[in-house]
Amino acid sequence: MNQYVGIADCHGLESFIQFTNQYVVDLLMGTKKINSTLSMMKFRAQANRHRWAVVYRVDLEIIDVEKIQKLQDSGKYKEALMELKIKAKMVELEKGNGINAEKFWNNIPNDDLDPYS
Repeated sequence: MNQYVGIADCHGLESFIQFTNQYVVDLLMGTKKINSTLSMMKFRAQANRHRWAVVYRVDLEIIDVEKIQKLQDSGKYKEALMELKIKAKMVELEKGNGINAEKFWNNIPNDDLDPYS
């Protein structure tokens, strides 16, 4: 199983980053690589709450990863997020920050949620 982290919002999949064993090693060794990556994502999601942005972590099969990456690379962000939501074996959403991440997750993608669109 492959783990990925990133940000999703009302316009689709904003980021899709492989969560490798290196992050676990760095965490065990006391470095802050994983903490800084996830902290930056949380900060960016907080700055874009008007777009229903949420930080996620998922487990995916490699064949599904390839399809999602291809969709994202071709600018099909909504389709990429929908595929990720269908294919994910496990979904973990950010906690805290005064939001209901599950509600956000269940309502995206949806361009109508962006007050500036």
